[in-house]
Amino acid sequence: MTEAINSELTKSKSFDIVTHPNGIFRLEYNKWIAILHLKEMSQLTPTVYRWAVDKVNEIADFTQEMGYPILHAAIPEDNIVVNKMILRVGFVYKDTLDGYNMYERNY
Repeated sequence: MTEAINSELTKSKSFDIVTHPNGIFRLEYNKWIAILHLKEMSQLTPTVYRWAVDKVNEIADFTQEMGYPILHAAIPEDNIVVNKMILRVGFVYKDTLDGYNMYERNY
């Protein structure tokens, strides 16, 4: 059974859920998990920060409505500003994997 689940986890799909001059957010998903990737972010001015917080909250609402119990996020570990921002919108740090800090946000 575990092998079947692990096999399915490698079959994830993804798409850019937000494409804007301020940033590109990508949503990776499969049957069991949804992961938010902040692919690109412009300089995080106060205006861009508020915009990003709104978008992250909208994506969290969307994934909750789709039935995912937790929204995960993967942020490059060297992006200090975005790592701070993701904590401020309710995510909790879980681990670092392949150069990405991994976070979870419960609804």
